[in-house]
Amino acid sequence: MDTKQKQIAAVAVVVIIIIAAVAVYFATKDKDNGGDDEGSTVTFLIQDNYGVYFWVEGQGETVYDAFKDAVSDYSMPFEASTDSSGVETGIQSLFGLAMTETSSGWLWWTQYSYTDGAWSTNYSYMTGLAASENPYVAVVYGDGTVTPTVTPSDAEVWDKDTDGIVFTVQSPSGMYFKINGNGSDAMSAWEVAYVNYNIDSEAEEVSGGAWITSIFTLDTPSDYSSYWAVYVVENGTWTYATSYLTGMTPSEYSSILLVYTVNGETPELPPVA
Repeated sequence: MDTKQKQIAAVAVVVIIIIAAVAVYFATKDKDNGGDDEGSTVTFLIQDNYGVYFWVEGQGETVYDAFKDAVSDYSMPFEASTDSSGVETGIQSLFGLAMTETSSGWLWWTQYSYTDGAWSTNYSYMTGLAASENPYVAVVYGDGTVTPTVTPSDAEVWDKDTDGIVFTVQSPSGMYFKINGNGSDAMSAWEVAYVNYNIDSEAEEVSGGAWITSIFTLDTPSDYSSYWAVYVVENGTWTYATSYLTGMTPSEYSSILLVYTVNGETPELPPVA
């Protein structure tokens, strides 16, 4: 091999080394920015003291990281609790629901992990729980004795699909969530939505249409003192609807709010998104 050939060979070796180094760098970078940094997925059950619930997902190294990710992703009104040094540790308030004293006792957010086929109470801060070891976590608002009403086998997380009609379902507590469904009218779209997301609901046909009589365990009593009110968006605000769901179409209404009104009292309505 003459001098020129040796020089060419040397250059080729250097190029190969550089290419290999670049490949290793990007492979490592992709790995660092992928699953490792994102952590593990945690599926959360959010349930209030009325038995209303929904599921969300988040990613993180700790359960708290994953919870904060879910809070951000699903735009849930949230305030963090902190320790004596100001470090965030968990839930201070969610949907405006914080630790509070009522006439029947105290209410607060209790957390559970699903292990060995059952929900068990977590007494550790969310920040001290590894997401990889807690794939299913429930946060339940109540007096500490109310346990989650459903299990991970029932979990259906809304993927933010806006096809058809997006329904916002609001509990008397003020907590709310969104799901969607498609159909020829709003009632048939709702039937698709609650079946897809494993929610118990009943409706009644009346003269001129049909209306929802129950969602979860919140029913309409015979005196109609409590009921599921329907709101639609008009001029950028929620407006009480006077039509039956069977008379509304997805082309007219892409967003509908269903809120349980108790003895004429309605919680503060969620923002129109």
